[in-house]
Amino acid sequence: MRYLNVPFSQKDEAKALGARWDAIARRWYIPQALLNKSDKFSKWFLEESESILSDSQNKLSPSSEPVSQPNEQVEVGIDLPINDSQDIDKPQKKRPNQDYTSHIEHQNLARENQAITLSGLLNKVKSALLTSFVQAQWLIAEVANVQLRNGHYYLELTQTDSKGRQLAKTRAMIWSRTAQIILPEFEKNTGKSIETGQKLLMLVNVNFHEQYGFSLQIEDIDASFSLGEMERALVELREKLRQEKRLESNKVYRIPDDFFRIAVVAPPKAAGLGDFKVDADRLEALGLCTFVYFTASFQGEKVLKELSNALNLIQSQILLNPSKYDAVVIIRGGGAKLDLQYLNQYAIAKSLSELQLPVITGIGHEKDNCILDEMAAMRCDTPSKVVHFIRGEIINNAQTAQKNWLQIQQRSQFIVKKPIHEIERLLNQVKQNSWQVWQGAQAKLAPLSYQIARKSRQTIETQKHYLKKQQMQISSLATQAVQLKKHLINQSFQGVVAHSQNAIEYKQQSIKYSMQIILNSGPQTQMQRGFAITKNSQGKLITSVKQGQKEQQLTISYQDGDLNVQVLEFKQQS
Repeated sequence: MRYLNVPFSQKDEAKALGARWDAIARRWYIPQALLNKSDKFSKWFLEESESILSDSQNKLSPSSEPVSQPNEQVEVGIDLPINDSQDIDKPQKKRPNQDYTSHIEHQNLARENQAITLSGLLNKVKSALLTSFVQAQWLIAEVANVQLRNGHYYLELTQTDSKGRQLAKTRAMIWSRTAQIILPEFEKNTGKSIETGQKLLMLVNVNFHEQYGFSLQIEDIDASFSLGEMERALVELREKLRQEKRLESNKVYRIPDDFFRIAVVAPPKAAGLGDFKVDADRLEALGLCTFVYFTASFQGEKVLKELSNALNLIQSQILLNPSKYDAVVIIRGGGAKLDLQYLNQYAIAKSLSELQLPVITGIGHEKDNCILDEMAAMRCDTPSKVVHFIRGEIINNAQTAQKNWLQIQQRSQFIVKKPIHEIERLLNQVKQNSWQVWQGAQAKLAPLSYQIARKSRQTIETQKHYLKKQQMQISSLATQAVQLKKHLINQSFQGVVAHSQNAIEYKQQSIKYSMQIILNSGPQTQMQRGFAITKNSQGKLITSVKQGQKEQQLTISYQDGDLNVQVLEFKQQS
């Protein structure tokens, strides 16, 4: 390694030639690979004594390239104070008269003096990393995100297990000078540029910065290792569905000419769902189309169960009522391509293939497809484009219907006007013919009308005389019948009055007799006949010997007074 004396104004020139920055030594240096071409750095060579001093001060500096700051704006060294740490002295045995508090304070002070700063600690971590990773390493990782800024590529690398759970993640970058060398070759061999979801084999240098943390600097990419695990799994899934004739099964269902009721599957509270409902709610408020929503997770461990259940529920409703929905819409807002792997599962694809309605997808990726996009009868880039298509179809159908109605109306008016003229002509002809017929009929009917009138008057007079005779007979017979009925009613009324009086007298005598019986049955009457009433000391009636034998004293009431008796013995009546 040879250090250089590069002024700040010439740092870009040195960097373009291949010089690297050592943040610990705060100097630029020639990498090991370029030492045989050191002549082009000759104008920045240090004096021999200064070079030896710098080398001795930075004997721990690695030969690999040092950390470059993420934004690569300022490449200036940072002074990092390093305190040599020593082991804390072991505490001495406590003397009998030694103050315990002073001993604790002494220990705390010793720890404080021997502690290092955060920058010092991170500097040691950096030195350890750079010492351990002197050479570049080949690394396999998946690209979770990639951004291009000012010609530099900033990546997020990740590693996941078979269930899609993230095991590791870190930042990486490809500086513009390196990108101009390795990326064209990569695109030439693979037919695609670096994008999210790819699994790459990369040659990386390990970097660590006290402020920006750990990162990797990519120096080369193996183009033969271009297809990531997620892409291979998608290819295998696609082939399996093709063999089972499921891949194209939904495409046989034609997109309906009009939409009235649509089933929508989306994540709950998703931004894409909100964009979709802006237009969907307007269509529903106008009564043009009804949307039934089924919520399910589109990323995470719940995707397989919830999304499959939602699609199976829709299919069960379709089986019960084939006309329940016109189409099924599957939407999700934008997100990282890595999230699409949750949708590329066989059970979800199988449930979609069994739907007996056309499926329209709006997963939220304009360039990236998941297996659901490939299987659907129609694929839109975003949820907004799905609802815009539905709204457009409804509007187009309405405009077409209105246009057809105007054509029908115009044609009908033409068709109707033609027979109207013919009808008017025939009507005039009928009027003329009718007048002639009426004149001829009137001439023939005049004599007949006179004869009919004369005979009618004769018949009326005869009927009047007959009716008057009949009326007199009816009046006489009615008078006789009324008189007879009056006589019969008077007789019946007198009989009813007499019968009622007899019944009243009979009831009065019966009541008087009953009252006499009741009065003669009272206690006083019975006691006059010789009967007596027996009571105990509490005044309760005694009606049998069995009751009386339980008492010591009884009261016997007679007509003229009460008699108190003592119960001595009793005799049972045989």
